[in-house]
Amino acid sequence: MRTGQKAVAANAAKAATAATAAWTVVKNRKVIAASAAAGLVGVAGAAFAVGRSTAKPPVGPLTRLMSGRI
Repeated sequence: MRTGQKAVAANAAKAATAATAAWTVVKNRKVIAASAAAGLVGVAGAAFAVGRSTAKPPVGPLTRLMSGRI
């Protein structure tokens, strides 16, 4: 009888922990979504910046100083 009660108590504790975690996620869904969006924008921006820097032809210091006018 005691073993069954311990099993039920352990399962109830596991269910309560899972429910608490799920409620935390639901409660903070806007923050989670905003964080995910910010991370995605950051990754896209970094990829764009790396692509732009590799697409530029190598130029000398005088050309860079004159912004490509020479």
